[in-house]
Amino acid sequence: MMKKIFPLSLLAALALSACAKDEPSPTAIRQNTHPVVSDLKYSYRVPATADGTIAVSELARLDSFVSEINPTFGDSVVITGGSQDSQIELERFFKARNLEVYRQTSSNSNITLLLSKAVVTVGNCGNWNEVEDPTNGQALPDNHGCANRNNLARMLAAPGDLRNGRTLSNTIAGPEILGLQKYRTGTLRTQEATSSNTTGEQ
Repeated sequence: MMKKIFPLSLLAALALSACAKDEPSPTAIRQNTHPVVSDLKYSYRVPATADGTIAVSELARLDSFVSEINPTFGDSVVITGGSQDSQIELERFFKARNLEVYRQTSSNSNITLLLSKAVVTVGNCGNWNEVEDPTNGQALPDNHGCANRNNLARMLAAPGDLRNGRTLSNTIAGPEILGLQKYRTGTLRTQEATSSNTTGEQ
């Protein structure tokens, strides 16, 4: 009887294939409890006077309306219609409240405002709709990092940044660089040294 001789590499491959399971590849965290950003829209009409300006009483009403909305950094307003002077006056009004202002021309003498406010809502942590199973394709469960994710979402100054980041702009890095240079050159005074000097002076 003739014996069949198989190469060692073939035997090793057969052994590994017998042990391997047909499992899905690892997936990302599921999105059930991730923060959701939505936009709230508010429309407001500002009547203009005969000379195209805005009455003081109308600015007071507008201030009360805006205060109820409580806009924050990153929210925006579109100013449509009215004279150029009234639009400039409203632009100053909203920029003083840290809103992004966009102006649009129109033949209408009255002014229409459209305020956009981004808000973030978060799901409740502790989602037990599915039993955690180690054979679910190695996907992280919904509860993984949920509290940390929700806390970070609430800390955002501009919730809209969760949707898409802002473009890079020029920043003043001088103070940070100066502090780093002092640390590297040993000229940075530590708090301990400062405290001892202050105590000695007294």
